[in-house]
Parts: sequence; C-alpha cells; structure tokens
Amino acid sequence: MGLASPDTDNWGHLGGMLGGLIATLPLQPSLLYVGKPTGTWRTRATPILVIAALVGVTLGVGPIIRALGPRYVTVEDHTSGLAFIHPAGWHFGENHLGYPAWGNSLGASIGLRAETRTSEPYSLPRLRQAFLQEELAGREEEGEITAVRVLGERPFLLPGGRAVELTVALESRAGPQITRNILVERGYYAYKVVLTAPAAWAAAYGPIFDTMAVGFRLTEPDQLEDARRTVATFPGMSSAHVELGNQLAAIGDVTAAGQAFQRALEALPDQPDATFGLAKLALDYGGDLETAERRVTALFERRPDDASVAALLADLRQRLGHTEEACQVLQEALDRAPDPPEDLRTRLTALSCRGVGWAE
Repeated sequence: MGLASPDTDNWGHLGGMLGGLIATLPLQPSLLYVGKPTGTWRTRATPILVIAALVGVTLGVGPIIRALGPRYVTVEDHTSGLAFIHPAGWHFGENHLGYPAWGNSLGASIGLRAETRTSEPYSLPRLRQAFLQEELAGREEEGEITAVRVLGERPFLLPGGRAVELTVALESRAGPQITRNILVERGYYAYKVVLTAPAAWAAAYGPIFDTMAVGFRLTEPDQLEDARRTVATFPGMSSAHVELGNQLAAIGDVTAAGQAFQRALEALPDQPDATFGLAKLALDYGGDLETAERRVTALFERRPDDASVAALLADLRQRLGHTEEACQVLQEALDRAPDPPEDLRTRLTALSCRGVGWAE
C-alpha cells in the first residue's frame, strides 16, 4: 500500500515498520528459547535477510512503480471550461494568493482561479492591471507577501483565448518565490494560473513548469455542452438556438454565436431574444453598431417595458456618440417601470444626463 499510494502517511507507516524491524536485530528474546536448543547460524541470519529484502523492495520497487505510473495527472473544471496538468503526487491546498492550488512539500505549486461575469467581456489589459494593482498589491498591503517585482512579460499562446504571462518575484511566508502568472481572457470568462517555485529551485522547476504550461487548455463549459445537446434534440426550436448563441458569445466565439442567432431568426423571424443577442454581440465584440442600434430601436418599440432592452439601446447609442438620445431612452424606461432596476439609474449617472428628472 505504501509503495502504490501517493499518500505520504502510507510511506510513513511503511518506514516505521521497517525501522521497528531493524531496531529488533540486536535484541535477543531469550524467554522464547528457554529449554530449546540454540539456533543455527541460518536461524540467526534469517531476520537479517528478511529485513534486507524488505529494504531492497522498498528502495528498488518504489521507483519502478513511480516510473511506470503517470508522471502528470489532469484536472478539468467542467463549469468554467479549463483543464491543466500537475505532477502526480502533488496534494491540494492553497497558494500565496489564496487560490486553490496543488503542490509538493518543497513549495512548488500550481494555483488557479476562474471568474465569469454577465455584463461585458473581459479585457486582457484590464485583467492584467487588476491582477497587479489589486490582487498582488492587496496581498502586499495585508502583509501576506512582500518585495513584489515584475521580472518579465510575454504573450502566451493559448487556442481559444488571449493570454499574457507575467514573471514575478516575491517573498511569502515560505520565503523568496519566483512565480509565472498566466492571465487568460476568453469572452465572459477569465482565468489566472500561477506557477510558483522557491527562488532557489526556480531554474530546476523551469522545464516542469514549461510542460505544465503546454498542458493548460480551454474546454467547453458545461452550459455550452448542454446548449449543444438541446439544439441537437430540438433543431427547430428557436429558443434552443438563442441559448446556444448566448453560450458561444460567452466564450468569445463571435462567428458561431452569430450563426446560432441567425438560425433562431430563420426558425422564428420575430424572435426578440435572437435580435437582442445579435445586437449585444456587436456591442461586446465590435460589430456593426448602426445596424444593431436600428434593430434594438425596433425591439424597444415592441417591448418598451423591458429594462434590459432599454439598457442595451442606451449603450449602443452612447457608443455611437448619441449621448442625449441614450439619456432619453433611459429616462423613458425609468418613467415606465414601477420599480426600475438600479442599473438604469447608474447608467444615467455615468452618462451625466441633464434634464427633468435625470438628476434625481
């Protein structure tokens, strides 16, 4: 069990057993031999041979088992859509940033945090800025880490997303550390992968971290897989294509998302959610804003009480430079709604709208 398991407790039990056997070698259990003839040299040598065999098995078979077993294991998060690898035998814990992490007793680890939101896609420059100025600086202010220095920065190639790698030196409670921080933007998802090694061992862990970085990949989140299954089961259902378009837009697949929304409109030409999705796609990822604004204007005329449509129309008009018209849409939506969402008032404030009731 000790040889086959990565659990260090089992190795400790095995070592204790061998240590106990070795400690009994010089002892003579005389009471067991009262009235019995003295054993031969073979009898006396048998315990030594048995212990030597056990030690040999431990030292010889253990490395063989580890060599035949997997060097790396794969961890996949189906909710956020990512997969990564780490050396077999690393245990679960937490790193210097409070991320869930897998590491070893020397202090090397891989930590990861996945985030998602619904308002707008992530921006890689803002993600980088937030990581440096909020996470690292915040932990430094709290005294969890010190002496933070950015040693280098380079693009990180990752199919399906945009990424950058920052090399950062810092001191944590475990001592000086060299960290490789991979920041990934993928539409409405963001990932932060932190590879950490003690400064004294950083060069030795370089090839291992290179292999782990290559093994990092983006997968389809569960929600996207569910949407695909629904479309396959009900290919004529317009709402199924809308949901597929929403999930594809969430991972930044603009082309496929647009095709899904178009198929929803083919199934139901007046499908409002498909019209909304196409316009939001243009706003989020730089499409034809004028066409999107015309579509949402017509949709707002049909659904004047829908706060989400009003907010999207205001955002489109503001992006086109029509601030006064954006304010008008927001104020009209506020006047209509008996209990308007706070988000509409926040937009009015952000646009510095002027007029009757706009400052209230």
